[in-house]
Amino acid sequence: MPKFRVFATCDIGEEALTRLVDRGYDLEVYDRIEPPPKDLIVSKVRSGIDGLITTLRDSIDQEVLAAGQGTLKVVAQDAVGFDNIDRATANRFRIPFTNTADVLTDATAEFAFFILGCVSRKLYSSEQMVRERQWKTWHPYRPFLGDEVTGKTV
Repeated sequence: MPKFRVFATCDIGEEALTRLVDRGYDLEVYDRIEPPPKDLIVSKVRSGIDGLITTLRDSIDQEVLAAGQGTLKVVAQDAVGFDNIDRATANRFRIPFTNTADVLTDATAEFAFFILGCVSRKLYSSEQMVRERQWKTWHPYRPFLGDEVTGKTV
């Protein structure tokens, strides 16, 4: 029985790569930092791959999907968003596509609290003052104290 052939348009991390290989997938990874040229993606899809792992930087449009009509079984988006995938054409060709929905929910919330703390404590302006050697003397309240977040309503 032939292996399920997959082309990943970027390095998806050692853990994911190992999982796919351990499960018997025939995996090829585009190993450059820049996105692969579209003609390379089309060529890989046209060669009969079963799965295509993509990111937001890859345009998965009519040309790419038409190249996989009848052979491409899935486009697996390694991102929450999927604006780069021509969903209407994928549906028309009956090529399912997936994304990593909800994977950034906690990270987004954490980042929001991080920014809240930085802004309330004047981190950026304080850091700039130190870098520019404008901080001349210590004072218990100025210029770095900022506001506490504790007890505040956001």
